[in-house]
Amino acid sequence: MIIINAENVAFVETIMSMSTYICIIVLVIISGAVYDLSQSYDFVFLVIGGVYVIATLVFGAAAILQTLRRQQTSDAGTIIF
Repeated sequence: MIIINAENVAFVETIMSMSTYICIIVLVIISGAVYDLSQSYDFVFLVIGGVYVIATLVFGAAAILQTLRRQQTSDAGTIIF
């Protein structure tokens, strides 16, 4: 688990920037390959839109699960009379 504090903010920012740049490069290559196969930008936009929808669902589900897990661990230590 990485705790973000003043000492490792630069490291976390670097990792996030690198992953963003890698994704942009990969998506450009995929877009070019899809255009070469279909000779139309319509399918390219559908593929890229689908990638964004899938990423939103995956990361949204991860955020919800993390929130639920934190609530369960914080509720486990409380005693209700």
